[in-house]
Amino acid sequence: MTEAIVNQFVSDYAVHPGEILEEILEAQSISKTEFAERSGLTPKTISWIVTGKNPVTSENAIVFERILGISAEVWNNLDAEFRLFQARQKARDSLEVRLKSIFDAILYRCNVPKCKGYHNYGGRGIKCLFKNFAEFYAYVTDVLWVIDIQQIDGLEIDRIDNDGNYEPGNIRFVTHKENANNRRPGKRVA
Repeated sequence: MTEAIVNQFVSDYAVHPGEILEEILEAQSISKTEFAERSGLTPKTISWIVTGKNPVTSENAIVFERILGISAEVWNNLDAEFRLFQARQKARDSLEVRLKSIFDAILYRCNVPKCKGYHNYGGRGIKCLFKNFAEFYAYVTDVLWVIDIQQIDGLEIDRIDNDGNYEPGNIRFVTHKENANNRRPGKRVA
């Protein structure tokens, strides 16, 4: 059984190790060109690291340690932290795009009479009671614990009480079959 991680700190920003390298070089009065010569790396490589276009590889970290006296582990950890932050940001952005699409579809079918399914939603008085996308997003991520797009891949939004509104406590993500079977009396999908 897996346990949820409680009170885990996740930073909302990360600094590329190249920015730190640039500050250290300035503090030690070492030019980038001089550092490139001492490290055996090209000035272009140093420039790309400083501007965040290149990572600090393990090999680079060892060289930086030798020249600057800052352990290779620090450089590796800074780079790993930055890469992890970028990956988390990309996953969050993908989830946000998917949830925004779902939220917009809810609003459309509840509020726009020309919508093909309006008669099954807004036409029956079904409303979206989330004040805005931010409230919907917060509910889905904080209460339903959807933190990765893969958790809802292939699933559809569903109202638990088919006669109820889209609101906290009445939405979930289910398979198409489950969604199709949560309808007003009529045909059931096998």
